[in-house]
Amino acid sequence: MRTMTRALAVALFLVAAAPGVHAQPSTNIDDYVLFADDLLKLSAVLVPCGNIGVNAPTGLLRETNGITVADDCVANTARMDGLGTCGELFANLTVNATQTPTEFTPPVLVGNIATNCGFPGSFPSCDLSQPVVVDAGDILSLPPGTYGDLTVKGGYDEFFLPNPGILQLQGGSYTFCDVKVSRFGEIRGLAPVTLYVEGKLKMQASNFVGPDAGAVADDVVVYVNGTRVRYSRASQVIAKVCAPQAYCGLLDGGDHFGAVWCHKVKARDLTFTCTP
Repeated sequence: MRTMTRALAVALFLVAAAPGVHAQPSTNIDDYVLFADDLLKLSAVLVPCGNIGVNAPTGLLRETNGITVADDCVANTARMDGLGTCGELFANLTVNATQTPTEFTPPVLVGNIATNCGFPGSFPSCDLSQPVVVDAGDILSLPPGTYGDLTVKGGYDEFFLPNPGILQLQGGSYTFCDVKVSRFGEIRGLAPVTLYVEGKLKMQASNFVGPDAGAVADDVVVYVNGTRVRYSRASQVIAKVCAPQAYCGLLDGGDHFGAVWCHKVKARDLTFTCTP
């Protein structure tokens, strides 16, 4: 009996120590800071905290100009440039990978992006008769409610200094049609907020969108029902953004915290991490 017990212990040790035995990628969408259903295209992106991934069995991770991901990179197919690195690479087909991939069975999630991010089954309707405009240099404090198009303006003052319009969200649930944040414009959540954007979400250069000082990305959750989300150059977004039907473009120089979960994601020359 003792011999059998020792033999079983040795066998279990050998299985545990065998090369190539790895855990599978996380199925929790909250572990992914950049996640796409179909295509994740990255160039010169730094992810010091959090996973990146592509959900679909036909999904593609396309990497150029070197990316650095401290945690996991997950996609059925990973086409890389021979420079990018991940904490661990989960992939079934690879081109120019710098590390040995671990195979897994896609899709990553049980269900789709929408069901995993809490996207509403019946998206709330906006009210085009209730537009909200914040002019450059103004501060507007807005209670929760249903509104039309949101425009937050900004630019330079007479001394050529940044002159942002600032929208302060008092907290709670907000519904808008299209959202446009102009250069230097700011949207600040004074308390935890949920934004429902029925149309497009477009941010121009050097914006800020997120919680007011001292809060975290979980305090601002944005659901986009439209087909376009755009982060522009040198912007900062501290939020979780879920847009299951959208093409999401994140441009140069941004420093972002939280998550972006979209049908397709393209990001270049920026840092994205899971905590501010």
